[in-house]
Amino acid sequence: MTSFIRNQKDDLDNELLEGYTIDDLDSSSVKAYKAKLLERYPESGLDTKSEEEFFRGAKSNPRNSILVSLFTRMGAAERAGSGSQKIQNIVIKNNFKEPELETNIEETKLKLWTVQPAEVYPELSDVEQVIYNIISDTDDIKGLSKKNIQDMLKDNNEYTVKAALNRLTSLNLIEKVGGNRNRTYRRVMSTLEMMKKIDDISKGVMNMLLETKSKNL
Repeated sequence: MTSFIRNQKDDLDNELLEGYTIDDLDSSSVKAYKAKLLERYPESGLDTKSEEEFFRGAKSNPRNSILVSLFTRMGAAERAGSGSQKIQNIVIKNNFKEPELETNIEETKLKLWTVQPAEVYPELSDVEQVIYNIISDTDDIKGLSKKNIQDMLKDNNEYTVKAALNRLTSLNLIEKVGGNRNRTYRRVMSTLEMMKKIDDISKGVMNMLLETKSKNL
């Protein structure tokens, strides 16, 4: 099952389990577009979640516990509160554009993009697209210097590379790190990635503490 279809399935599950409808005027829907997936369902104002709470998951407020039990037994849904973490993992793994969450007392709208950030800007030149991909694919957390990038683009002069880097920076697709002499460029880290890294560090520290405690017993 592709990530796109899996997200649609998870969205439909969420709609049926957590959608809050009080009369015929309210509705729930999942709309699929070529470049993105849009989820929308009416939400009770009392249960409105912040963006951080939504993507951290682990907390669910289903309207009907019987439906939750039924969906779980059918295999149509998994542990409550785990859906948003799946979305987070898919976005980070594929380097998709960060989801957009809008919530108010009447409704919650979630846009799940299935494209990389640079693809949202079709006006990017070929050089800008190539440079963005090069920077995104590097495993070095410090990023790449202009010279590193220039060495990979033999057919483009220094001016072209510099102009492309400046444009990508202005679009907030990449960021500059360090001063002029030691400057590097790296992909802008999404909020989801930052949250996941913080969670990973917290879990790592907790595991170390537990291991130390068990050795001292």
